[in-house]
Amino acid sequence: MTSYYTNVASVGNNILYRGIKDGRRVKGKIPYSPTLFLPSKKPTKFKTLTGEHLEPMKFDSIREARDFVKRYDEVSNFKIYGQTRYEYAFIADNHQGMVDWNIEDISIAIIDIEVGSENGFPDPYQANEQITAVCIKYLGGDTVVFGCGEYETKG
Repeated sequence: MTSYYTNVASVGNNILYRGIKDGRRVKGKIPYSPTLFLPSKKPTKFKTLTGEHLEPMKFDSIREARDFVKRYDEVSNFKIYGQTRYEYAFIADNHQGMVDWNIEDISIAIIDIEVGSENGFPDPYQANEQITAVCIKYLGGDTVVFGCGEYETKG
């Protein structure tokens, strides 16, 4: 069967992974060792879009790769190539080609947050009214409501 990701996030030195494997939901906290690329004077199988040869540089951790990029950020004419959004690099390393996904395996939800409106409709950028409820509607499934304060359920 097939496997694919539904969410990938980079946190610290790890990739937080959610996906589907053989029709079942999986999740994990995976240490990730990214690869970046530096210019090379010798021919390699890696090239830039303009044809310059590149040498891969494998790091033991995301932190090590971030520190390397930061250390050479101000150095003129020192080029570093590769994806520094490490969640995307992880996806490219682990899910090559087309993703053969199934919408039946993916949870889709709509979230609605209700707030007080005693002073007129609130400005969402200022968040100056109290939250009164949070509603989550799963498509094709249940609705969950979290109420703030006293309330009664009906039905």
